[in-house]
Amino acid sequence: LTDGLYRLRIPRTEAAATAADADTPVRVVTRAELHRELGHIAPDAARNMVARGAVEGLVLSSSDGPIEDCESCAAGKTTRKPISTERVRPQASAVGDEVHADVWGPSSVRTLGGRQYYSMFTD
Repeated sequence: LTDGLYRLRIPRTEAAATAADADTPVRVVTRAELHRELGHIAPDAARNMVARGAVEGLVLSSSDGPIEDCESCAAGKTTRKPISTERVRPQASAVGDEVHADVWGPSSVRTLGGRQYYSMFTD
């Protein structure tokens, strides 16, 4: 844990190592762009990450104004049916009897392995 972030020690591919070691130019982005590129985190949190140096290769535009309503964030906050507090089916008695799954993607940015989707399974 470093500065509140978990550092992952993942071996870099040759292409990723070359890109990271090159003199990559710094790109100036607006707060709205930064908000989107960091996965729609809170704008103040994104700004603080840049200020602390946790984000490399990006600098915030000094002439940027406030972020307008984010359509994606608004859609993510839409209401849905409440989860029932009473069990409808009998409780699962063995591992694998009841599995919940979620898939996220496609991502506009691929992983180092070329993947665009993330799936999660909860037993």
